[in-house]
Amino acid sequence: MKENINLNSVVFNTLKQYEQAFTIMTFRFTKIDEDFYYTYIDPALVDKMQLSKKHFINRRLQDICINREIFNKMYTYYELAWKNEQSNLYIFNLNTHIYIIYFKKIYVEKEKEVVQGHCIPINPNSELLSALDIPIVHRFDFI
Repeated sequence: MKENINLNSVVFNTLKQYEQAFTIMTFRFTKIDEDFYYTYIDPALVDKMQLSKKHFINRRLQDICINREIFNKMYTYYELAWKNEQSNLYIFNLNTHIYIIYFKKIYVEKEKEVVQGHCIPINPNSELLSALDIPIVHRFDFI
């Protein structure tokens, strides 16, 4: 019997199980006019970025991206997440450490809309890494 499998659903269920067992790094942003502003960033993620919270909180996405190319890529991802599009699972290479990042639109503080990003590390010894051909985003690509 042939069965249709929704791969996106399988991946998200796996990520939910991971979140229940392990600590993950999260961040939040909101949209004001056409700009995305960070409202929260997990201390562990700040450490991985080798920055501080002041570099992110209440700052626009374009303020933290060092060049237009990085900003344009990230803005596209953020816009899709804000519109609650299905394309919300990304692989991000930060300083040669691979993360799966997915976005989820949530409501906080009296129904204020924000998007929460979840950063889940992938084992660097994984066979998956040899198949990935993704650009590396370095710490110096920000601020």
